Amino acid sequence: MSGRYAGSTTTPATLGAVIFSGEFTADGAIATGNITGTEDIGAASGPSFGVAANATYSVSSLPTNGRGSTGGSIGGSGIVYVVSTSKFVVVSLSDPNPAVLIFEQ
Repeated sequence: MSGRYAGSTTTPATLGAVIFSGEFTADGAIATGNITGTEDIGAASGPSFGVAANATYSVSSLPTNGRGSTGGSIGGSGIVYVVSTSKFVVVSLSDPNPAVLIFEQ
């Protein structure tokens, strides 16, 4: 996970899911890295625009083959699945109204 990504919510599980879109940069660090960016958020409490966002991630190539974890303001505590060199998804473990978050270059 390295470079600039566009991120958005897809497949919300419930009507209460927080919807977001934004631009993010992953530093590509091995073992544990960082993602920073800005996001626009649509929630039941109202919209928020240009919100600073950051998270840490850890992805291992072996033995989990592109599966890892994340924590921070982007998706909370979650599982990361690296789909390709230009795409990854995050599934939240801590959100009571989860959705799949997609990040693509």
